[in-house]
Amino acid sequence: MEEKVILRPATPDDLEAILALQQTAPGAASWQPADYANAFADAAGLCLLAEDSVRARVAGFLVGRLAADEAEILNLAVAPGYRRQGIGRRLVAEALAVALAMPPAKRRARAGRLRRIVEERDLTSWLAGQLEDLRDVMASSHTRPARTSGPSRTR
Repeated sequence: MEEKVILRPATPDDLEAILALQQTAPGAASWQPADYANAFADAAGLCLLAEDSVRARVAGFLVGRLAADEAEILNLAVAPGYRRQGIGRRLVAEALAVALAMPPAKRRARAGRLRRIVEERDLTSWLAGQLEDLRDVMASSHTRPARTSGPSRTR
């Protein structure tokens, strides 16, 4: 018997079906159409669709990002009628296979693009500021006055 659920790259034409599926999956991230549009346009993006070829329905989707030597799943959902059939596992396995099969030159190119984004948006300075603020908060939480009133504890 022919496999009825096939995996394929998701495209902007699938957006309406993906959004509808997202509404039925409480565990999926609540993305807006613009979030998916960004994922479709992102060179580091990975968008997969599980499609029931017999019923012409979306059975699931996965949106991820591949950068350098890392892969990240950003959103994943399987339609209620297709759960517990291994579709989520197949989507994750396909994303992993794509990540592992990426040629080193493509990984380096993606890493270079990511580095340029970090530099253009000055994310390094922003992160340094965030870390400094965190250090200040941590330092101030350790210098609270000792508790002097209240019940005493004796053994």
